[in-house]
Amino acid sequence: MSARAFFATVLLCSAAALAAGPKYKKPEVTVPQTWQSPVPWQTANPADALPKNAWWKLFGDSELDQYEDRAMGNNQTLKAATARLAEAQTFARVTSSGLFPELDAGVSGQRQRLSANRPTNGANIVPAAVTQNTFSIPFTLNYEVDLFGRVRRSLEAANASLQASSADMESVRLFVSSELAADFFQLRELDAEIAVVQKAIDFEKDGLQLVEHRHQGGAVSGLDVAQQQTVLDSSYTQLALLQQQRAQFEHAVAALQGLPASEFKAPVRALDAQPPAVPVTVPSELLQRRPDIAAAERQVAAANAQIGVARSAFYPSISLGGKRRIPK
Repeated sequence: MSARAFFATVLLCSAAALAAGPKYKKPEVTVPQTWQSPVPWQTANPADALPKNAWWKLFGDSELDQYEDRAMGNNQTLKAATARLAEAQTFARVTSSGLFPELDAGVSGQRQRLSANRPTNGANIVPAAVTQNTFSIPFTLNYEVDLFGRVRRSLEAANASLQASSADMESVRLFVSSELAADFFQLRELDAEIAVVQKAIDFEKDGLQLVEHRHQGGAVSGLDVAQQQTVLDSSYTQLALLQQQRAQFEHAVAALQGLPASEFKAPVRALDAQPPAVPVTVPSELLQRRPDIAAAERQVAAANAQIGVARSAFYPSISLGGKRRIPK
């Protein structure tokens, strides 16, 4: 088959190709023409692809910025999600190669020298030394005609899985950054609470000392001393519990940054930041930007395309190929 005839056949089969399986359609939802609420409303516009950027900088805390930047580069869960995204990208590229012909080529060479003393096998000739060189350039051209859409459905499924992996990575990024910010502010809140309890302990120590002096002077009974000691012991217990909670949140902050807990120490600093202003439209727009919802929809699209791949197995597979060896 000549090259012109080969490509003409490919174009003809591609033009008549039919993709097996159902074409993916987003689930239809009945939307009312009017809304009963007097508040203005609008049709949802998915915006999960919008960049989230470093949203934690709204708090204006340099220590939090440092922790978040470290977490974005060292968090193991985020690294795993990034690796899954790279895997999906590679798989999509490999799948797309099925749309193009496959060409295998190679070069081989051989050199042989025949001795002048080789046997003549009864022939009346005088043998002479001969050197022979053989060069070969073989190549093979194969192409699967995607007549029933197996390759196209596979590529559609791979692209949908790639988009789902990208959305999953964004979900992990948001989860890690938000969890780190929540643990950080909880740590700062515990520092402020610990400072209050420590001040209360100092006052209760002075109160216990005063009650003991009055007890020695006969102004109060030993019961008053015992009650004041109980109050002081209760404050010590509360302080120990708060310090234990602080250690747990400190370890959580270290783990989210990808650091060993034994090598991380957060400075003691009370919470003194003011929360940023939250726009009123956040609850409605936030749903449109959720990457986990986008990932679920893309997974449905990938599963739908896999139906076409499975159905194409009922039909024959047509492949065009050619092989040529050019000796020299």
